[in-house]
Amino acid sequence: MNAVWVLLLGAILYGFNEAVKNSIGKIPDRIHDRTMSEFQNTLQKELSKFSIAEENLYLKKIEVYELFTSSFFRMIDSSRMQGKQKEKAMQEATKDFDKFMRTSFFYCDDETLRTIIIYRRFLQTEDMSDTANTDKTMAIMTDIFIAMRKSLGYKEEISREDILVLLLKDWEQVKNTERYSRILREDFSKYE
Repeated sequence: MNAVWVLLLGAILYGFNEAVKNSIGKIPDRIHDRTMSEFQNTLQKELSKFSIAEENLYLKKIEVYELFTSSFFRMIDSSRMQGKQKEKAMQEATKDFDKFMRTSFFYCDDETLRTIIIYRRFLQTEDMSDTANTDKTMAIMTDIFIAMRKSLGYKEEISREDILVLLLKDWEQVKNTERYSRILREDFSKYE
């Protein structure tokens, strides 16, 4: 009978030992699973926040770039105006451009900002009453538009000529002139 008790006690101890080993042995797995689940939830929340922030930045970039674009077109339109109407249009264009300059620092990517800096250096060093500099301004503007498009995620397949086709109403008449081929070739590396 002692042997039966010993066998029974051995079986109980063995079963208890296996139960403890299985439950304690699985504790690290349970902890790991729980930690991974918490990590995945946290990561998902952070990615969601990042996605929202990225979307908001994209929308803000568009808003800032629209300031630049409206300023640019107001300046072009004002060149065809006279007197007080021209003065008012230039003031509005300057106001938009100044606002753009104050906000571009925060929302433009490095390449767009560098192109804008080149434009500012150009304006500060060149005589803008010279027609050749008006053409250079047009070339820099196309570079800025291209950089802005790139920062918004568009491919880099657009060229100065493509932008000029959109900007100039008389492109077909002037595209083969020396003046516009000069615009297409213009190099601004000395302003970098």
